[in-house]
Amino acid sequence: MMLLLVLPFFLQTSEAFNSNRMEPGDLCWFYYICDSEGNNKIGEIKDSTFVNTPVKCQAECEATAGCEFFTFRQLNSVTVCELMTSCNNKGQCSDEMKCQSGPYDCSQVNPCPMITYTEGDAIWSCNGLIDPYKDPVPHGYTCHTSCGSWKSLDETDTSIASTTCNNGAWSTVMMHPDSNALVNPPDQNTACKCQDFKIWYNPNDEPGADFYCTKTDFSAASPNNILQIDPTEECVLMCDNYLAATISCQNGAWLDADPELGISCYNKPPPLDGSSTSTTETTTAVETTSGYTDSTTSGYTDSTT
Repeated sequence: MMLLLVLPFFLQTSEAFNSNRMEPGDLCWFYYICDSEGNNKIGEIKDSTFVNTPVKCQAECEATAGCEFFTFRQLNSVTVCELMTSCNNKGQCSDEMKCQSGPYDCSQVNPCPMITYTEGDAIWSCNGLIDPYKDPVPHGYTCHTSCGSWKSLDETDTSIASTTCNNGAWSTVMMHPDSNALVNPPDQNTACKCQDFKIWYNPNDEPGADFYCTKTDFSAASPNNILQIDPTEECVLMCDNYLAATISCQNGAWLDADPELGISCYNKPPPLDGSSTSTTETTTAVETTSGYTDSTTSGYTDSTT
């Protein structure tokens, strides 16, 4: 009787202890190819009726001295099982479901924990069909994220952050192209914020412009009263009754507008320092091609003159 009571307890605690360990299959394997480099390839079994599945290839690796990783390929007319001492570089497989690689013993491999999303964080995505917000990320999988405000060193491109799950821990985050943005690994929060969008003028002062936002009224904006578009609101710019822009902040980038250019229809907004936006100043109204009159008394200059 005592043996019957102890045995279930042992099985329960044993399963709990190994609950984060991986069984052979998707959470342990990855759909890449372990690249052959130097002398890391120590064996190959081709077109074998005995080693014709990823499970059998993994078992062959486990039974081979020095084998740490395997790669199994299901080609059109042949199967290939490659035995490797290492898998430092992974190659892309054109048909992910026809290539599997992994360690010789999945019980020695831990996945990276599922990511918890916090509002305002950068959003991660992973190779394959893994949803890191619903499932653990298998060993060897790489995840990526980007944010519109993470600019390359020359400010011309948006940088992409990437990191790889390595036996339950994330590798150092790499930025491509190089960037000064500080991005944490997925198990730590990294905010993705839009650049401040400052408005020091009333966009509606420009003839033909009709600008309004869901939260902020910019009619009182001035160099002495600088306002900002709230990243959580949506704004609309109409130019002579034409919908020119629907402005909002999404994934760290402003859509349909650029804070460096400001909000306007035909002419550049007045500069913050009060200097003229044109080399030719005029205080008289001029007729634009749209049929509207434009005057510098509103704070705008006609860029067509």
